[in-house]
Amino acid sequence: MSAVTTEIQQQTPPASAGIFRRGGWLTGLVALAIAAAVLWLFAQVDEAHWQGFQRQRFVIPVAAANHKSWRAGFDMWADKQAVHLEVAIHLLAQPGISRVRLEQVKTGWRQAIGQAWNHRFAVRLSNGEQLPLFIDVRWDAVSPNHEVIVRKGNGAPDQHNWFYRNRPAMIAHEFGHMLGAYDEYPGGAVAPGGMPHDGDNLMRSASGNRQVLPRHLARVQQSLRVLTGQPELEIVLAGPQNTGAEGGSSADEAKGR
Repeated sequence: MSAVTTEIQQQTPPASAGIFRRGGWLTGLVALAIAAAVLWLFAQVDEAHWQGFQRQRFVIPVAAANHKSWRAGFDMWADKQAVHLEVAIHLLAQPGISRVRLEQVKTGWRQAIGQAWNHRFAVRLSNGEQLPLFIDVRWDAVSPNHEVIVRKGNGAPDQHNWFYRNRPAMIAHEFGHMLGAYDEYPGGAVAPGGMPHDGDNLMRSASGNRQVLPRHLARVQQSLRVLTGQPELEIVLAGPQNTGAEGGSSADEAKGR
């Protein structure tokens, strides 16, 4: 935009000055108004210019309170209509878990993750335009962002250990950590600045209100700002939240470590 703007600014003063010297003050004002409108139009077109970007892989260290830390990891790319985020996960089944059983839980887990995180957010660009943010999971043993051991039984999961009898909402909670979200319950991997106290959500408990919030994607937002060079870019809610994935039987059961 700067090159175009500079060229227009250099050409405008002589033209308007000549008009004023000939006494055409009204014509001069019209010329100035047109020049200003052209400058404004170029600014709007340049600011709205969004071509998207190719797939990029992000690995982001996350440090929580009480000395807990992990790495968020995901891929992102964008076209002119939307921003896409994908997490590739390699599931390593513990001995005793059949392939058939693993495929069954994979289907339920992917559905729960999609219900909790997809179609929830939009990316608001610096010009105010909003693009939908699509979030998905892919089971990938070749080039994963994360590896997870699938264990027998029904224990308390964490980012790298899931149990095949875990309720799907618990897995959707752990997926949030892969995006860089903190826990929001006492004793969890909470933010260094303290735990929010503004109601229930998926990162507080997977057995109550399972909404997800823009702050849960703070690291995704920061990654987009750096990648696009738009420091005013924001991730916002795309629309009303609903109950999302199937819940656990109690708050304590749903809390990962």
